[in-house]
Amino acid sequence: MITGGTAYGTGLALKHILALLEHKGVVTQGEVVKALDGALAELDELRRNGTIAPDAGAAAGRAIGLLYLR
Repeated sequence: MITGGTAYGTGLALKHILALLEHKGVVTQGEVVKALDGALAELDELRRNGTIAPDAGAAAGRAIGLLYLR
């Protein structure tokens, strides 16, 4: 069961937007993966610094992870 509807909905919408941009040749899959890797690295830094609550960090990681699956 999905409990974070806002994050999930945002992730799902971005997933479809990224797929559309890839299909149109605006970005490559490699560029998207590199951007997502950067987002995860930034999230890891926020976790290490204690800037983001553990539950919020986990939810953010899941939302980013969803975008890898296209």
